[in-house]
Amino acid sequence: MITIRPAVGPDVETAVRLLMQQVPVADRQLRVANALASAAHGELILDDLLIGYRSEEPVGAILTVIQPGQTASVWPPEVANGDDEMADALVAAAVRHLEAAGVTIIQSILEPEDLSGRKLLTRNGIVYLTDLLFMERNLDHSWPQETRPPLESVVYSTGTHDRFVALLEQSYRATLDCPELDGIRTAEQALASHRAAGRFAAETWRLYCIDNVDAGVLLLSEHPDQRAWELVYMGVGPSYRGQGLGWRMLLDALPKLPRSDADTVFLAVDSRNRYASATYERLGFSALATRALHLHMRP
Repeated sequence: MITIRPAVGPDVETAVRLLMQQVPVADRQLRVANALASAAHGELILDDLLIGYRSEEPVGAILTVIQPGQTASVWPPEVANGDDEMADALVAAAVRHLEAAGVTIIQSILEPEDLSGRKLLTRNGIVYLTDLLFMERNLDHSWPQETRPPLESVVYSTGTHDRFVALLEQSYRATLDCPELDGIRTAEQALASHRAAGRFAAETWRLYCIDNVDAGVLLLSEHPDQRAWELVYMGVGPSYRGQGLGWRMLLDALPKLPRSDADTVFLAVDSRNRYASATYERLGFSALATRALHLHMRP
């Protein structure tokens, strides 16, 4: 008999050990201890870790992390002795657990070659959407020259919050970046999700205007542990597309980024959006990796 339940109390360490069973034995205890220490310091969230029992024996675990904006991340489970039935049960239970918590978008980002993990997620409703292209640029490299006048912009604040939400909503219309997500969550929820990516810095969230009309939005977040900035989101209103606004926003924002704790800036873009990836390439970004994006979306 299979039983799936949230890992609490002593179950937490047991579940973490199960998650680490692919780690070499010589390193496993240290990895488990480090994970538990990170959880104790709030650096690793284990509140939604699930553990699977078969006849009172713990044989599998799955890590899920609920994030702001009614989104969650999930990773393929780890099970003992290749227990496929337990693996399926853990993924199905994770989906039910997250939906009961109000999550509308469950995502998993996997290496494209992880066919077993991808098939496991797919048959339990977390299906392939697209490939994400991760790109990176050194901040110290020279930037192309922009000859047009500087754009007008405002930074994020409580006073400009509603303008950011409105422009974000506009930018989703006919977008080439994961268009399937349009309408699944509100712009308000998306903004909350973006804010949770890395360390929020209001001065790096900018709304760009043309003739006093909000036209584009660019959101950056800092990751001091990686010595990097992340381009979390860039969007342009439908009326201003095809005019090079994205290029101008990037050239305005990226060269100004503080360098004290960061050397690079990175991003992820839908591989189907060749217009965007070509723009990033022209700006000196290079490809780091490709990952498969799997999603479960609740309308």
